[in-house]
Amino acid sequence: MLGRKVHPGNEFILEMLDEFKIQGPNGTHTCIISEPLGPSVSTVLEYTDGWQLLSDISRRLAAQVAVGVAYLHECGIVHGGT
Repeated sequence: MLGRKVHPGNEFILEMLDEFKIQGPNGTHTCIISEPLGPSVSTVLEYTDGWQLLSDISRRLAAQVAVGVAYLHECGIVHGGT
């Protein structure tokens, strides 16, 4: 289970609901399942003028994603998703 390490990215990562292991051509991988955090980027874009996020929103979103993924990597987790 993912520990709640002291890291600025831990606030951007949801609690794990479940986990399972899958065997693939590159070895065994642990998969974790969490609830969706919010609307998808495509859903948000539907409500913006010209289908573009404002630059300040885009920068904040990109920074939060980067810090959250850095936290996952520090915990030994590689992110993959749709």
